[in-house]
Amino acid sequence: MATLYKLTDENNETRNHTIWGKGVTHKATGNGKTLCSNGFIHAYISVEQAILLRSQHVSFKNPKLFLAEGEISIQHVDKVGCKSLTTIKQIEFIDLNLNQEIAASIFCVKEVYEDKKWNKWANDWLGNINRDYAAAYDDAYAAAYVAYAAAGAAAYADAYAAAGAITLVLNLMPTLNLTTIVSKAREIN
Repeated sequence: MATLYKLTDENNETRNHTIWGKGVTHKATGNGKTLCSNGFIHAYISVEQAILLRSQHVSFKNPKLFLAEGEISIQHVDKVGCKSLTTIKQIEFIDLNLNQEIAASIFCVKEVYEDKKWNKWANDWLGNINRDYAAAYDDAYAAAYVAYAAAGAAAYADAYAAAGAITLVLNLMPTLNLTTIVSKAREIN
């Protein structure tokens, strides 16, 4: 059994009004073979993964986070799937604010993207010299997209720029230390 993490809404619910709580187990009911199907229940391998990628996966306004256990049946860089998942207890979920989300995506992209002009802009943004929000989203996503495409991966389009950039970087660097990224992002105001 792996230690995992499950996000729910403020009512402890996920898709199809599935209710979670202390000691609750659910089993996937379908035969789907892909992660985003009825054949798997989604979870995260770390608190940091849940924090950084939730805006790409769920739209909970007041999310709750549960410590969980399950056998990982399928794994992607941004989430895992289990045939059965048990939530053990609710744990503290401290979300990132908008600036911290942007900073997290910038820190991730800086790990793989070496363009000097972009890195200067990124350093200026992180140092609170240039904090244009529109540019932050556009540039962070563009940089991740360029780095991803340069690695020969398929085109990727998505409306969630910050989490999308992080996922793109994780495809290039699956071992990226998300704990460090979240810690650095939390220092940004």
